[in-house]
Amino acid sequence: MSKSAPEAPLLIVHYHRDCNRTLELALWINGYGAESARTIAAAWEMLRARRYTLLLCCRELLEDENASFIEA
Repeated sequence: MSKSAPEAPLLIVHYHRDCNRTLELALWINGYGAESARTIAAAWEMLRARRYTLLLCCRELLEDENASFIEA
């Protein structure tokens, strides 16, 4: 049974480049498109430019000043 990938990609936000690449590859192998950002600021820019199906974010990036990122 094959699943169809969402039209919009998933957004991965993690400060470690290798983690982003690994997650992107794992998602791609399983039929999902994914893009990644290494900072909250970069993720905001990406979110302003297009729509994403799901946001996967490293919780260490969500300290007090960035908590509003998830709420938005």
